[in-house]
Formats: sequence, structure tokens, C-alpha cells
Amino acid sequence: MPDSLDTSTLTDTPADLLAHCRGAAGGDAWGAIRTLTLRGTISAGGLSGPWQQQLALDQGCHATHFNLGPAALAKGFDGHQAWMCGANGEVTVQDSIAALRVAVTDAALLTRAYLFPERWHAKLQRLDARQDDGGQCWNVIRATPQEGIAVDLWFDRETHRLARSEQQLHGQLSVKHYRDYRETAGCWLPWSIVTSSGDPRHDLVITLEDVAVNPALPDLIFKAPKQAFDDVTFNGDAHTATLAIELVHQHLYLPVTVNGQAARFLLDTGGINLLTPDMAARAGLATSGRLEARGPGAASSEAGFTRVSRLGLGEGLALEQQWVRVLSLGELSAFEGLSIDGLLGHEVFQRLVVQIDYPARLVTFVDPAHFTPPVAATRLPLTFYAHFPAVQATLDGIPGQFWLDTGNRNAVTVYRPFAQEHCRALGAFSADETTIGWGLGGRVMGRIARGRELRLGDLCVDSPTLTLPSREDGVTSMQGVAGNIGGAVLQNLVVTFDYLRRVVYLAPIAG
Repeated sequence: MPDSLDTSTLTDTPADLLAHCRGAAGGDAWGAIRTLTLRGTISAGGLSGPWQQQLALDQGCHATHFNLGPAALAKGFDGHQAWMCGANGEVTVQDSIAALRVAVTDAALLTRAYLFPERWHAKLQRLDARQDDGGQCWNVIRATPQEGIAVDLWFDRETHRLARSEQQLHGQLSVKHYRDYRETAGCWLPWSIVTSSGDPRHDLVITLEDVAVNPALPDLIFKAPKQAFDDVTFNGDAHTATLAIELVHQHLYLPVTVNGQAARFLLDTGGINLLTPDMAARAGLATSGRLEARGPGAASSEAGFTRVSRLGLGEGLALEQQWVRVLSLGELSAFEGLSIDGLLGHEVFQRLVVQIDYPARLVTFVDPAHFTPPVAATRLPLTFYAHFPAVQATLDGIPGQFWLDTGNRNAVTVYRPFAQEHCRALGAFSADETTIGWGLGGRVMGRIARGRELRLGDLCVDSPTLTLPSREDGVTSMQGVAGNIGGAVLQNLVVTFDYLRRVVYLAPIAG
């Protein structure tokens, strides 16, 4: 089909537009392609490195490995299970409801399911055509794959090729631009893919350099890799380390050393290991990269990477040779009333069993191989979205998946889609806005209500305070997540996180 021929009309159905796209992409030539290996480079925020993606089109599987500056990262989907691998080797299976929905749509896009009607099990809706100031026109359809999330597909009115996709990720609009189409084995592929959140400074750019058609792929390439760590050291023959904690505004603070420099860190299941720029400077650490980072506040921040030789947790435990983010926490220290030098997050919980005894103001880190589960505790399975741990809970009789977040000082933060769907059952939130938190991105405004009960397995929390953030975008606007259970609930429990076995134990205060 000539690139300049526009056969689409306003009466074309979504199926018609997908058929035009298939023809422009190579038509029946795609039927001969079972696997692809794409190689190139990736760049973002001043960092760059090699990038490789392997696809099994007929199975809907993919695996991507890349280096962004000093960080080696990976993610994949084997047709049933999605996973991600962090800069220090943490492997996290993405099995929460929200994560699986994202994974299904992501896999459908990467393996070009929209070119194969028999593979494209999606609800389709034609949207109004789009046109920019320069007169460029696009036909747009909204596709919602079965068990996936909605994605808007923009097709060039002249070439019929996919030019753009838009979807909500982490509560923010994520836009991909597909450019520089080139022919390989009769099929047309974009050799430039630009992912943008709206600020060009933070665009992530993938540039292809080579395409291999129908290569033999390594066994188990799409399966989650095995996780193994050799960077955790206890003193002597010990297998545990216990530290006293400060409990401020239902936040947990620990004494930490960064290459021997004393510091105070927030222990945050909803966060990742990071240093503030001031702490990095005190420890004499250089930072590379300026990547976009977002949290519960409205503003975005910029984060870099640095290498910490030794991250000490008290006197008896250390993590060696860790890649750590460097990120400003803004005015959080002023809001909390004490200096905060960084966060201990997902990387610590992936390596160690972490028991938080809120009443005793103690946290104990345990080598998972020497962990004995607590008795008389409620045991709940953990699932994950990115690095956020989630449990199944019931709020006022309504079930949902809730994140367990030691970095959230509130009792229950209700996410907007859940509140909108169940607003009558949850009751009316206050009319007046107030400050309900402060984190990455600044002040968090919202409204307050009183729930009847929160059930976590056989535990019941009566009359929990509910907070509803005012923002209509961001993490708290995500579909598939009911809310976030924070310190005001957890402070009445002894909480033991065992990420390796994907469980959490909740024990109420005796008496």
C-alpha cells in the first residue's frame, strides 16, 4: 500500500483501521514472524546504555534488558507472570490486580497483537480524530484488552501506521511516539520509540540498531530470573540485627551509616533506597543522571544514581556496594520536625525479613534462611505492583487490594476510583480540604471521613480514619488499587514482612 494513500473514512470501524494498519505494517509478511530480537540504545536524563528486547509474538511473551547509565535493569512477561529486576538484582513478580492489568496490555502492544485479529481480544471504540497545529491528522481508537487496561492507539491518516499510544500508568498519562519506520523481512518497524510524561527533559528514548527475525531464543528467557544476594553482611555469626526506632507522625526512623557517615533514614515499604543530595555530598558521593521521580505530591522531582560502598543498619548489619537513588525530599524534614537523610525501602525488604514492633519501638532484620514465623499472628499473602506490597482487605464490607505502606502516616488512604465506585458505602468525606500528608512532590491535600471497619484477615480495625487525596491524577487515582494502609493502623501491631515468601504477619498488641 503506498504510504501517501489515505483510504480511511469517518465511517471506518476500529476493525477497519486495524486492517489498514496491518496492511501498512507489512500485511501477511507478519504471519511468517514468530520471534524478534531488537537491539539498540536507551537514553533518559543524561544516562544511556545498551538495550535489548526479545519477543515471542505468537505466545504474547517479551523480555527487555537494558543499562541506564550504571544501572542494569530488566522486565518481562511469560504469558502468565510479569516481573521486574532492579539495579541491585531485586526480582519482583508483578502479580497484584493492577500490575497484571498493566502487564496484559503492555504485552499486547509489544508483541503487535493488534496486527492479528485472532490474538487481539480487546474491546474497541473509535474516538474522535486528532489534529495538531501543523495539520497532521490521526485516527484514534481506544482498545481495552481482555483483563488489561485501556490504551489509545493513534494511526497516521496518510500512512496508517501506529504513530502514538497513550495510557494511564501509575495514575499519570504515559505517551509513546513510534517514529522512523523501516522495513525488515517485508515488515515495517519503528526504529525510534520515545516515551514521554509531558516534560521533554524526562523523555526516555529507544533507538534501534539491529533487528533479528525468527532467532532461536534462550530457554526460560521470559521467566522471572532467580534472585540471589551476596551483599548482606551480619556481624560475626549473627543472623539477626535489632535497632531502636524513632516513631514520629507514625513514621519510622532508623540510625544508618553511609560509608561511615551517620544518618537518619525513614523505613518505607512504599519507597526505594535513596539519599538526599545533602547526604550524598556529606558522604563524598558523585551522582549521575537526572531521571524524573514522582510521589504523592503534585510536583515531580529529579533523581540520579550513586554507588554506596557500605550502607550500615545500626552496628550489626550492612548492605555492601549498593546503587542508590539520590533525590531531594523537599520540605519533608521541616514538616516532620527532624532531619531526614534518606529512605530504606524495597531493596532492604527484598533481602531481609523485617519485623517492626511498633509498641516496643524496635525493628529486627532477619536472614530469611534463619527466620521462624511468629505464632499467634494473622498471615496474609503479599502481591506486588512495582515495589509496592499489597494485601487483600475489606473496608466497610467492600473487598479490595490495599498497599501496606510504612511511609504513609495515615490510617487508610482511599484511592479515587474505589471511592467513586463505593462512595455511598464509604460515607461522605468532609467538604473542607486539609493537609493529609507530605511526601515526594510536596504537600498532599485531601478530605477526611470515618469508616466503620477495616478487616485484615481475622483482624478488625474499628472506625478507621479515611483520607481521600484531592488530586485526580497521580498514584492515588490508579485503577485496581483500593487504597493504602499506613502507620496509624500499623502502629497498633507487630508487623513482619517476608518478601521472599511473599507474606506479611500481623500481630495485635498483647492486652
